[in-house]
Amino acid sequence: MLTKAFIRNFLHSGHTFSQTETDTKYKYLFLNNVIGFAAIAALLIGLVRIQQANVLLGNIDVLFSLIFVFLLVRLRSGKEEIERVSHALIVAAYLFFTAIYLLAPQQSTRLELFYLLVASAFFLKGRRIGFFWLAGIIATIAFFHLTPFFATGYSHLDIFTASLYMIALFFILNLYEDVKLRQSSALKHLNANLESLVTQRTRELEVANAQLQHEKEHLHAISVTDQLTGLRNRFQIREIFQKEKSRAAREHHALSLVILDIDHFKSINDTYGHNTGDRVLQRFAGILKHSVRQYEYVLRWGGEEFLILLPQADAEMAMQIARRLQATIRTTPFPGVGHPTASFGVTVCSVEDTFDTLLSRADKALYQAKQNGRDRIEIL
Repeated sequence: MLTKAFIRNFLHSGHTFSQTETDTKYKYLFLNNVIGFAAIAALLIGLVRIQQANVLLGNIDVLFSLIFVFLLVRLRSGKEEIERVSHALIVAAYLFFTAIYLLAPQQSTRLELFYLLVASAFFLKGRRIGFFWLAGIIATIAFFHLTPFFATGYSHLDIFTASLYMIALFFILNLYEDVKLRQSSALKHLNANLESLVTQRTRELEVANAQLQHEKEHLHAISVTDQLTGLRNRFQIREIFQKEKSRAAREHHALSLVILDIDHFKSINDTYGHNTGDRVLQRFAGILKHSVRQYEYVLRWGGEEFLILLPQADAEMAMQIARRLQATIRTTPFPGVGHPTASFGVTVCSVEDTFDTLLSRADKALYQAKQNGRDRIEIL
């Protein structure tokens, strides 16, 4: 673990890189590793050469080792030094390798050092500047090989072959860069398409969800609404009753229930037909809907029966509302059938009441009104 931590710290020098700095990160790691390795290798080779009495080249090795150490220190001082250090490294390596090329003719593999320089220049500075370095390196090798002042120890064929290899290396790197750019472009295009597709699908889902919500609300409205009269139907009344009973207990208010039934409605259907009967029901519903306050509930219980739940209404107020409705119904003409009437049953909710007991009591009051001659209001 300690070894891994040491290596990681050496490679990154404590620096962190964001996801957008991937190229900078790899360039930094490359410089950090190459310069560190070059400093150590140049120092060791220089010491060996000094021991072997090759003092000039050995001192050059040690000098460049110190230059590499200096570059390494500058690099590790901050990420902003990367470009300057990379340029300085290429120039230093070019001078160093040229010195070895000229001063170590007995080292037959020294041309391979320029391959490293071509690859490094391409990686650090890109294909355009890398190409100029390639041309400069080949020109340097050829110039000093052809000049009579230095004996490079290579034949013309060796220099020509090495130059071709460097050109081939450059074209391989260039091809790799093209492939990488195409892949990167394709990946960006794919990501853009995916983002566009995800955005489109998200919008479609939002629209679908909105439609589903609308349908859900519409179905809910249908499920709790009487389709003929537009009033609430019986399916929600128990929930409404429980809510209003709890509020009445909490706020110390009364709660009353009125049930009304259209008198002789069967004879209206039998005499005038069911279509006329439906119009009578709709007109009754309109009278009830426009005669109650906003917080009172009107619903069709079934057939020709209607319920009115009256929050904040005691027995006296419930009777007043029932009388007002009775008078309105009496004076409202119903085209084709004259003036139908209605019978009313009124009751007030007690603490012990459930909806069923309250409805049962109101229904008994309605039955009494029917028994006592219809078009009447009874309260229990």
